[in-house]
Amino acid sequence: MPRNIRIKISLLAAVSLAAGALWVHAHHDVVSAQSTARFTGPTSSQPIALSADDWLLAVANPDNDSVSIFDVRNGANTRVAQVSVGKEPNGVAVSPDGTRVYVANTVGGTVTVLAADRANTAYGAIVTTIPVGTEPYGLALTPSGRKLYVANARSNSVSVIDTTTNQVVKTISDAGIEPRGIAITNGGGADTQETVFVTQFLALPAPGKQDGSDDAKTGRVTVISGATDTVTGTVTLSALADTGFKAAGDALARIAPPAAPVAADFKFVTGAYPNQLNNIAIRGRFAFVPNTGASPNGPTRFNVNTQSLLSVIDTGSKADAGKTINMHQAVGSQTNAAKQFITQPWAMAFKHLADEGYVVSAASNIVVKLKIDPATGAATVQNDPADATRVLEIPAGKNPRGIVVSASDKTAYVMNYVSRDVTVIDLSGTVEKVAVTLPSASLPTAGTAEDKVHIGKELYFTSIGEFDPPAAGQPAITGRMSNAGWGGCSTCHPFGLTDNVVWIFGAGPRRTVPQHVDFVPGDATTQRALNWSAIFDEVEDFEANIRGVSGGLGLIVLADGITQDPNIAAFTPASGGRLQLKVRGVPAWDAIKAYVVSGIRAPISPASKTDPDVVAGRALFIDSNCQACHGGAQWTSSKIRAAAPPDASLLVGAQLIAELRAAGTFDPAVTNEVRATAVAPLGAAGFNPPSLLSLFAFPQTFFHNGSADTLDAVMQNVAHRSAGTGADRLTSASQRAQLIKFLLSIDRATVPISPAAPGALKNISAASGGATVSPDSFVNANTDSTSLATQTLQAAIPYPAVLAGSTVSIRDSAGVLRLGALQFVSPVQINYVMPAATAVGQATVTVVAANGATASGTVPIAAVAPALFAIPPAGVAAAFGIRVNPDNSQSPVNVFQCGATADSCVAAPIDVSGGPVYLTLYGTGIRNRSSLDNVRCTIGGVDEPVLFAGAGGGFPALDQVNAQVPASLRGRGPVSIVVTVDGQSTNPVTINVQ
Repeated sequence: MPRNIRIKISLLAAVSLAAGALWVHAHHDVVSAQSTARFTGPTSSQPIALSADDWLLAVANPDNDSVSIFDVRNGANTRVAQVSVGKEPNGVAVSPDGTRVYVANTVGGTVTVLAADRANTAYGAIVTTIPVGTEPYGLALTPSGRKLYVANARSNSVSVIDTTTNQVVKTISDAGIEPRGIAITNGGGADTQETVFVTQFLALPAPGKQDGSDDAKTGRVTVISGATDTVTGTVTLSALADTGFKAAGDALARIAPPAAPVAADFKFVTGAYPNQLNNIAIRGRFAFVPNTGASPNGPTRFNVNTQSLLSVIDTGSKADAGKTINMHQAVGSQTNAAKQFITQPWAMAFKHLADEGYVVSAASNIVVKLKIDPATGAATVQNDPADATRVLEIPAGKNPRGIVVSASDKTAYVMNYVSRDVTVIDLSGTVEKVAVTLPSASLPTAGTAEDKVHIGKELYFTSIGEFDPPAAGQPAITGRMSNAGWGGCSTCHPFGLTDNVVWIFGAGPRRTVPQHVDFVPGDATTQRALNWSAIFDEVEDFEANIRGVSGGLGLIVLADGITQDPNIAAFTPASGGRLQLKVRGVPAWDAIKAYVVSGIRAPISPASKTDPDVVAGRALFIDSNCQACHGGAQWTSSKIRAAAPPDASLLVGAQLIAELRAAGTFDPAVTNEVRATAVAPLGAAGFNPPSLLSLFAFPQTFFHNGSADTLDAVMQNVAHRSAGTGADRLTSASQRAQLIKFLLSIDRATVPISPAAPGALKNISAASGGATVSPDSFVNANTDSTSLATQTLQAAIPYPAVLAGSTVSIRDSAGVLRLGALQFVSPVQINYVMPAATAVGQATVTVVAANGATASGTVPIAAVAPALFAIPPAGVAAAFGIRVNPDNSQSPVNVFQCGATADSCVAAPIDVSGGPVYLTLYGTGIRNRSSLDNVRCTIGGVDEPVLFAGAGGGFPALDQVNAQVPASLRGRGPVSIVVTVDGQSTNPVTINVQ
């Protein structure tokens, strides 16, 4: 080509570009996102985003419903705007030319489009708001910026937006379960040539694997064609067979760990499967997925529960590259004793010009560096060049959740969720270092309720913890949440919810319970029992998890303000209100509880509440009385009904026994029914009914042990679906499908279904029928309106707190709740023992049957309520007689005699002429007498000295009174006996004196 032609073309191009620039400046209010600017590498969804020219930085502020915009040119690092957007923004993307900012508003269900006029320094004008799916979370632009992909986490879809029109042009409805992270290749050509990878957040069951095993599930990444915007495949991320950390036993293999294991005992290889796939990043021909690996098989120990995995995908073959590493191993292998593990790897970004990347550890507040082999995808965690004894760990703010690297590779920016700021990292030197920290959004005002919740969030999402010093002038207390930063609440409860893992814990196999259901939101007084077996009654009881599962020193301390208090146990002593470490003057556990009460949001269901099948399913739910176990504001019958510590009568097998329901979901023969210590698990007494609130968000792992992979499988359990009524009303598959649709629609917007109101319960003395009863006496509870038990059973001694699934609870006048011991249950009557410590005054008695039916009533409690047992129908004394013969020998005397039928008992004639006859009269409500002198026995009008009055007979609550039959009554025939105790008289009973 002649030189002069080249010059003309160059001039023409320059003129064209200049004209374009002038047009953009003149018409900035309508400029489209299509421009000549282009990203230089693959794109990835993050809560922080950078324009292609390293000018404009945008950061999501989820707790403030805003986005902050920074001018970061040449290290300016100036916040130029904070813009209110939709509710809970979690994802941001900036167009390559920096003129548009796109924001995924998770609760709002929209994408906000903001304009950025950099020439006039006008930032944040809202261009439009685009409705997308339910809970949009991650979003990413194609290299040219012409298409925006939005992961709708709760509607399991991906919205495709044309950025020239700001319209959704397609909804990809088969994107997998809970799509969150997005990465898009950049081959340098048209966007149609690119591939979109979308992570599915929670791992799903692996075919043929037993839940609770270290390879029970697999991670999933959806593959979408940029040409057709259709799903072309799913990458399955396999478990890591050997994490590099060994256990001292194998629960599923029934090999118990030693009580005090030594180094030689740690010989059992542990694996881990990828879980919590929040983010994905591409470098070369590989995609990398940082994730929290689950290693659920027991025994539990801080370094064999969760792992810091990096899974690798070959983007060409669309398959697992087989190069998964456990990043924890790098820290475990370092020679420097000061170890801080890479807990909860949440996001990743790569340099553009080097095979180096950075992973943010959300729980440990650090960023670590990796190098990548471009040929194989193998990643290596890097040591600190300035100190080869340790891994390079770059400090970030509190709970870092996103990272971007500038196009020049000179700077990285880290979004810190809890501290609400941005860490700017200088990448240009030999060793990466923090350059500056930029405030992104304001923190709550100190001392406010919001501040207390925020402190709780800070502790919930950290594996470290930073606490006030024990005294002024002393250093802050750090590192109490886990051993070497290995675990935190959020490690198993991402977003405060659940990792959906079935852990082989100390109680047995237990799927992680989401914590948005622990309380009615904002109401600390309405709480469910905690864990599947109701083994905790306070949030603070999880101090035991910090110490036992995460290996931390914990938050409950002695008077010196730093030494851990060794007196920690479930229930007793109470864990709440103890001396605790503090953060900015707020007790740590008080703050964590405040966060659990008020800070965890329930997922939003995409299902329509007006769908005819949902409406029909709701009616079926009510008809089957599902609300008996799954009703009320928390969608569970489980409640903490007594202040901590609970009375000992409420606990059986270290469980709040009255909160458990046996619904056919426990099979001790199942392989994974084992404790972490390789012995038989809890479960025979039933389980704490799980909440149904936002059930749809926790898929393919149901029941306590994950024995059902679908809700249809749940409904196949006839005993479970019949538990509310005792009869199977869901034999129709089509009706079960409607019920499932209703279950999948339940969220905070669903009107709760309350259990049936309690029936009327009458409580009387089991001996006399008297209206007043006393502590440690037999009581008869009966009803005409409600079934008190699903079957008729009589108990052996010792009487249990639960019989045929029924319980009787008594709240006395002092407000103390206790369980009665049950001697007999039937649908219309229960005989129970009033607890010995019941306070005098009015008590409320509540019966709960196995099917959740309840009945309630009051009864006056007196110190004594003497009553004698009689044999119907004649009212004959239920007594035993002894004659003392002239030679001082004793012989029995019949007091009653019965025929062949139950109603044929009459008083037997008692001959008093052959020697003195002594009666043992049986009754109840007598033993609490003030003294023997205050007990009188009148037989046929004759006062007789009472030889004994108190507990006896060898049965609980059974009392006896011993007195002589007066010889003067000889020949009187039927006579009445009345016993008076502390001025209170019994019912009369009859004997026959010959």
